[in-house]
Order: sequence, then C-alpha cells, then structure tokens
Amino acid sequence: MTRGEVSLCPTSARSGAQTGAMEAKALSSPSTTYRVRGVSRPGGHGRIRCAATDVKIDTGSVSGGFRPGPAELLCASLAACLLKNIERYSELLPFEYETAAVQVDAERQDWPPQMTALRYRIEIVTNETPARVDLLHRNIRKYGTITNTLAAVCDLSGEMVARSGRSVTHPDLATSWNGRTGID
Repeated sequence: MTRGEVSLCPTSARSGAQTGAMEAKALSSPSTTYRVRGVSRPGGHGRIRCAATDVKIDTGSVSGGFRPGPAELLCASLAACLLKNIERYSELLPFEYETAAVQVDAERQDWPPQMTALRYRIEIVTNETPARVDLLHRNIRKYGTITNTLAAVCDLSGEMVARSGRSVTHPDLATSWNGRTGID
C-alpha cells in the first residue's frame, strides 16, 4: 500500500504474519452475495430485476439498439463501480468534489466472442490538487469490485481528469432525465 491509500482490512497489534493471513482470508472470502433475475420473450424483449428495479434489456439475436444489451450493461456496471467508489473514497480520504461523470468504451472481438479492452474517462469537478486526484484514482482502481474483476480478464485502462468550476464535458451526462442540469 502506498502512502495515502486507504486500507480496507483492519490492522491491530498482531504480528505481521497474523495480519497478513487475516488480510489474505478477508480478501479471498466472499462476504457479500448478489442476485439478479431475468426474463425474456421472443422478439428480444427482456427484463432484468436487480435490487428493487426492473431494467428493460435487449435479448434479441440481433441488437435492436432500443434497449441496452449485455455489452452495454457490462459497461454500465463498470461506470457504476467507478462512480460508487468515487463517492466511497471521497468520504474515506476525505476528498471534496461537486460532480463526477464517466464514459466507458469497450472493444469486442468476434471469435471467440469476448471483450478484449475496456477504457474509461472520468471527469471530476473539484478544487483538490492533482496529487489528491491521483490518490483518489488509485484507490478506486485498487479497491473496486468490478474494476478488479474486469482487469483480471481483459485490458482495463482509464484516466481521471479534474476540472475546476461546475462544467462536465459529457453533454449527454450533464442533463438529467427531468431536463435540469446536473446528475439527479
């Protein structure tokens, strides 16, 4: 762990070997489970139920482009992980920011069908120093469940760019569904 990173495994007066064994066990033992249910009808109309929300999805053999398919949902999962960890580490470090936006781009190969690369760009509105922005970025990459999972199976890379003021340059993310500026 480098200076300034937040450790998620508690330490105490135990020996280094005991602490290392505890951290290894904590890091290798699943402590949280998730369940998602899905249903599909002919014609590519599907629905995923996660938490208390239904998400309409494209389950057709050819993408209709009217609903997110598995690839977009994977990208959305990465985006959600990055944004959730920005919030989490902004409280732990602490780190002050006004808004954060992320764009994820994925590359897929046809055979064998798989994602080969995921790239992201986070834009964060903050008055924190570049060193603190880098610290936040290192923490969200190192301790993100989805980022760690995806990095183990494909090329995952990205950047965090800090902006001062109130503007974020992702025009489709700068306006929420109700038409107001900002993220609701």
